[in-house]
Amino acid sequence: MKRESFVVYHKARIEAADKVLRGVKEGKLIPHEPMGSAVFARICKGLEISRLAPPKLLRFYLAASGRCEN
Repeated sequence: MKRESFVVYHKARIEAADKVLRGVKEGKLIPHEPMGSAVFARICKGLEISRLAPPKLLRFYLAASGRCEN
Protein backbone atom coordinates (compact mmCIF):
# COMPACT_ATOMS: atom_id res chain seq x y z
CA MET A 1 0.00 0.00 0.00
CA LYS A 2 1.40 3.39 -0.99
CA ARG A 3 1.07 6.23 1.50
CA GLU A 4 0.96 9.94 0.70
CA SER A 5 3.07 10.88 3.72
CA PHE A 6 4.86 9.53 6.75
CA VAL A 7 6.09 10.68 10.16
CA VAL A 8 9.77 10.70 11.14
CA TYR A 9 9.39 10.35 14.89
CA HIS A 10 13.11 10.54 15.67
CA LYS A 11 13.19 14.08 14.26
CA ALA A 12 10.14 15.26 16.20
CA ARG A 13 10.75 18.24 18.46
CA ILE A 14 8.96 20.65 20.77
CA GLU A 15 8.72 24.25 19.58
CA ALA A 16 7.29 27.27 21.36
CA ALA A 17 3.97 28.46 19.90
CA ASP A 18 5.31 31.99 19.40
CA LYS A 19 8.20 30.61 17.33
CA VAL A 20 5.76 28.72 15.09
CA LEU A 21 3.53 31.79 14.69
CA ARG A 22 6.57 33.93 13.86
CA GLY A 23 7.58 31.39 11.20
CA VAL A 24 4.12 31.65 9.62
CA LYS A 25 4.19 35.45 9.75
CA GLU A 26 7.65 35.53 8.12
CA GLY A 27 6.56 33.08 5.41
CA LYS A 28 9.00 30.39 6.55
CA LEU A 29 6.15 28.05 7.54
CA ILE A 30 3.04 27.53 5.44
CA PRO A 31 -0.21 26.67 7.25
CA HIS A 32 -2.38 23.91 5.79
CA GLU A 33 -5.89 22.66 6.51
CA PRO A 34 -6.20 20.70 9.78
CA MET A 35 -5.71 16.97 9.38
CA GLY A 36 -8.57 14.60 10.07
CA SER A 37 -8.99 13.27 13.58
CA ALA A 38 -8.35 9.68 12.43
CA VAL A 39 -4.99 10.67 10.92
CA PHE A 40 -4.06 12.61 14.05
CA ALA A 41 -4.99 9.62 16.22
CA ARG A 42 -2.74 7.34 14.11
CA ILE A 43 0.15 9.79 14.48
CA CYS A 44 -0.33 9.96 18.25
CA LYS A 45 -0.50 6.16 18.51
CA GLY A 46 2.64 5.89 16.43
CA LEU A 47 4.41 8.31 18.74
CA GLU A 48 3.41 6.21 21.74
CA ILE A 49 4.83 2.99 20.28
CA SER A 50 7.83 4.37 18.39
CA ARG A 51 11.21 3.27 19.73
CA LEU A 52 12.74 6.24 17.90
CA ALA A 53 10.74 9.12 19.42
CA PRO A 54 12.85 11.31 21.71
CA PRO A 55 11.98 10.39 25.33
CA LYS A 56 11.58 14.09 26.27
CA LEU A 57 9.02 14.53 23.51
CA LEU A 58 7.09 11.43 24.53
CA ARG A 59 6.98 12.62 28.16
CA PHE A 60 5.74 16.05 27.00
CA TYR A 61 3.05 14.47 24.83
CA LEU A 62 1.84 12.14 27.60
CA ALA A 63 1.69 14.99 30.12
CA ALA A 64 -0.07 17.33 27.68
CA SER A 65 -2.61 14.66 26.77
CA GLY A 66 -3.33 13.88 30.43
CA ARG A 67 -1.90 10.38 30.15
CA CYS A 68 1.26 10.96 32.10
CA GLU A 69 3.08 7.74 32.96
CA ASN A 70 4.66 7.93 36.40
